[in-house]
Amino acid sequence: MESGIILNLLISIPTWIMLLPIGLCSLLLLAVFIERMWSYRNYSGTMALSVSSAVMLFNGGQVKDAIAVLKKDTSSISQIFLTMVEVKSVKEREKLVDESVHVLASKIERFTGLISTISTVSPMFGLLGTVTGMMKSFSALAKTSQQAQTLLASGIAEALVTTATGLLVAIPAVVFYNYMVSRSSVLLKNIEIALNSIMDDGK
Repeated sequence: MESGIILNLLISIPTWIMLLPIGLCSLLLLAVFIERMWSYRNYSGTMALSVSSAVMLFNGGQVKDAIAVLKKDTSSISQIFLTMVEVKSVKEREKLVDESVHVLASKIERFTGLISTISTVSPMFGLLGTVTGMMKSFSALAKTSQQAQTLLASGIAEALVTTATGLLVAIPAVVFYNYMVSRSSVLLKNIEIALNSIMDDGK
């Protein structure tokens, strides 16, 4: 009895409800993609201009000029380097390096977990739509011939559409996730090298 109620409930779910979570995943993926690409561009620009110039000035003994360059840039990366340059104690610099890398990692690796989740659940939502679509197709066999043809076609269409839509979201999500991991790793490595060069110069 209970299984029959659950079956009827699943069969009664319209196709757009099965597509809704996949659509939400696609919107989240697009929003994160735009935000992350903008952030990566800003991070790279800061490292290439403000930070690289400040590190060169600092290592050349022009501490005041390095501070002036970093103060002109209000980004989080520049502010962390500014703190490092202003600190004179080697022990404090060593502590700041670990703390700074941890803080920047949380910002640079932001939304990585969300994209990983989207890449995982999107095909699952598609698979769920496939299951409900096939249930509708099989239930059509119990109807009259005219009703059966309509329901059978509708069920098969739902199964195919939801599967394809889920994959269309999941595939770019996986690609973008791998890109995020790679880009974050490179940025953090460059930041750590620059921070260590300031710390080593102060010894």
